[in-house]
Amino acid sequence: METDIVLGGYQSLTDFILKVVKEKEEEHSKNNEVIIASKRDAEVFIDAIYTIQEPSIRLIMAFKEYNVIINKG
Repeated sequence: METDIVLGGYQSLTDFILKVVKEKEEEHSKNNEVIIASKRDAEVFIDAIYTIQEPSIRLIMAFKEYNVIINKG
C-alpha cells in the first residue's frame, strides 16, 4: 500500500485515503442518481399504462389516413 502512495504521488497516507474515499462517494452518488431516475421512469411508465386517455386529433387523423391507404390496395 505504501508503494501505491509513493507511486501515486501522494504526500501522505491521509491524502491517499481522502482521494479513495472521495472517488467512492462520487461513484455511490452516481449510482444513487441512476436508481432515483429509474424509479421515476418506472412511475411515469406505470402511470401511462394505467391512465386512459382519449386519442389526440393527430392520432385520429393518422389512423384515418392509414385506413385510406390500406383500403386502396
